[in-house]
Amino acid sequence: MLVLAVWVPAAVGFGVFATFLYNKEVELALDKVERLANWVSTATERHVDQRVLLARTLASSSALQEKSLSKFHDEAAAAVDASNWVTLYSGRRVFVETPRPFAAQPMLSDVGLPTPGDRPTVVFSTLGNGTPKPVVSVLVAVAHSARPGMNVAVSFEPQAIQSLLNDSTLPLGGVIAVLDSEQTVVARSRDPEKWVGRKATGATLDRARAGKVGFEDSVTLDGVHSFTFVGPANAFGWTVVVGTPKAALASTATRVTTQAVAASAVLLLVSLALALFGAQGISSVVRALQRSAAALATGSVPERLRTGVREVDEVSVALHDAGATIQSANHELEGRVESAVAKYQAAQEKLVAAQRHEAIGRLTGGIAHDFNNLLQTISSAHQLLSRHVTESQPRKLLLGAVRATSKASDLVKHLLTFGRAQALQPTTVHLGDVLLSTQDLTSKAVGENIELTANLQPGLPALFVDPVQFELALLNLVFNARDAIADRGRITISARQADASETAHLDGNLFVRLEVADTGVGIPDDVKARVFEPYFTTKPLGQGSGLGLAQVDGFARQSGGDIQLHTQPGSGTTVALFLPISTVAAGPGKEQAPAAVSRTPLRVLMVEDDVLLSSVLVPALEDGLHQVTLCRTADEAVERLRDGAPFDVLFTDVVMPGSMNGMDLVKWVREHYPHLPALVATGYAERLSEVPVQVLRKPFDLEELMDALQQSVMASGATAT
Repeated sequence: MLVLAVWVPAAVGFGVFATFLYNKEVELALDKVERLANWVSTATERHVDQRVLLARTLASSSALQEKSLSKFHDEAAAAVDASNWVTLYSGRRVFVETPRPFAAQPMLSDVGLPTPGDRPTVVFSTLGNGTPKPVVSVLVAVAHSARPGMNVAVSFEPQAIQSLLNDSTLPLGGVIAVLDSEQTVVARSRDPEKWVGRKATGATLDRARAGKVGFEDSVTLDGVHSFTFVGPANAFGWTVVVGTPKAALASTATRVTTQAVAASAVLLLVSLALALFGAQGISSVVRALQRSAAALATGSVPERLRTGVREVDEVSVALHDAGATIQSANHELEGRVESAVAKYQAAQEKLVAAQRHEAIGRLTGGIAHDFNNLLQTISSAHQLLSRHVTESQPRKLLLGAVRATSKASDLVKHLLTFGRAQALQPTTVHLGDVLLSTQDLTSKAVGENIELTANLQPGLPALFVDPVQFELALLNLVFNARDAIADRGRITISARQADASETAHLDGNLFVRLEVADTGVGIPDDVKARVFEPYFTTKPLGQGSGLGLAQVDGFARQSGGDIQLHTQPGSGTTVALFLPISTVAAGPGKEQAPAAVSRTPLRVLMVEDDVLLSSVLVPALEDGLHQVTLCRTADEAVERLRDGAPFDVLFTDVVMPGSMNGMDLVKWVREHYPHLPALVATGYAERLSEVPVQVLRKPFDLEELMDALQQSVMASGATAT
């Protein structure tokens, strides 16, 4: 308190004095700036006045009244030195120029000087007549001349004005410039060769135009933030501008502040020395009290002090009592913590055991229930088969037993995949081929009210997975998405190569991100945490076993990938699988096989009403450099052909809505466009012999489709363009 009582008022006093000193220095600097501007303005006006007087004297020359231009040339040449020259002109016609010898005949030249009025006119030009340098010209009209409209111009380079600026001592590293009546820079103390002839900008330009005198914040032409003084215009409208960098003013403030801080620091050190000297008398008492506090911090009970200082002794008694109380409380707290930890560990072990028992019970109970039913079916079928020996009945019973056996096998596969007990057989799998092979099943399963589409990244690499388990996982995701949509909606299957940031938690392989997204009801938060548990389902009894997502989860992880679930109630669900990319370019047996058909880009007219099938085939064909025009019906394809659109091949399905099916369209094309080859894709066993056409049986893969299109064109003898 003693140190603060002495130091704070002194520090405040130093601060007030520093502020006063700073303001005084700034005031002196700005006053110097203003006086410098006025001096430069007066000196500049004096330089110009000398040329005005000379121009007026020459304009009154008797030689002009006598029409003696040669005499005027001699008088003018004698009146000026090497830094000035005289021009006698009228309009664009030059009669006399002192730098040149007099010529008897006048010469035509664009002198570039205006006609002055009754008063002398001062003009600054960045490119003088006959010289590439800036020029200041004083123009005076000849009042009594034998030749009307004559004018005298006394011109000089602004180097004399520039010399004034160069000899000026600028405060705080500032800059000074002279502006003419058009606010153009005539001379400048810094970088004149760069800025002479340029107009002023910003606040300086506005202030000079308005004729306002004083200081303002501005930015110089070379981008320096300054405190600028704009002086009054002289008799010719010229203005002097002096800019002081704000950084220089700030450095003054820093210097003054540093001095004040240094003085305050010295005072503080002296005060502290005095305080330390006075504290030596009670230091032993304070150290004893400090030892008591340190003992309390370590959990010991401090002793009661007898120092003779009443306040210190009272504090030591309080520390002793607090230490005793804390020690007693710590012993009690340790006992309670040990008891609570023991109870928590016991409860945790019970919880883990209960969860394990619940999962094992749900899994084994489900297996026993479903597997027993299947075995009962098989057993009953065989018993009835042995009792009833007829021609038809034994076959039906045998088929029932076979179906039950197959279902039991699938159920066991689901469980083994979830438990990672079944060894997968991964190979190269193309996602587009899987979508094509399962198209009939998925399209019929989702129904007419749900739109099923695919969005595959062009050039998507093949997967390295078990094809059977992959197809089963994909079907499970589509069926779950279908069940989540109440009435109408959309299911989108999309795939792209995963980013490295998405698979950083997996091994170093490359992965494909496969998503199945629906516009259904979403999954509540309390259900989301359990969707991958086996036999957990929210579907009504008999509509789901609860093993679909469990199989998908087990398949993804056992394949070396991962699974992610993104859902929000009311906004749909997206399930993302990360599956490894195959390092083999083609499927088994295709690595070394050459292409069966030489492929060329084709213009394909494709007729397909299935949204999923078209969303897979169109990008695949375009990735193979084919141009594809998609029509949903045969009627739409007929309209395209009638419009004259050129095509190399027709690729159509058989069953489709509209007035014609695929075979009707082929007949119509044979009649109206006999040179257009056709390829028909079908998954049914219809008799297609009515029209000779190449048939591609579903399911087919993309390589088969590419070859079939080329074969159709080659068989017809057409040439792709």
